Amino acid sequence: MIKLRRCGGSVVDYMVNGELKIKDAVLEAGPGPEPWIKLSGIDRLDWKFKLSSGSFKDIIIDLTVPSDPTDAAKALTLLD
Repeated sequence: MIKLRRCGGSVVDYMVNGELKIKDAVLEAGPGPEPWIKLSGIDRLDWKFKLSSGSFKDIIIDLTVPSDPTDAAKALTLLD
């Protein structure tokens, strides 16, 4: 299960199965018949990040196409 939580401005917290994956992720969406959602930021679930107490920062980009196009529109409302 994926959850997005608004942090303020144009960033969200991106959680996967209840665990924080990207804190302060930049959220973008693309137009089209199958709109996509792009989340980018520091991977907080990476073992190197955890082992180094946050000093090792791996930048990740997750790109997804929701099965329901209205989900992309709902995600964008977090930026309003």
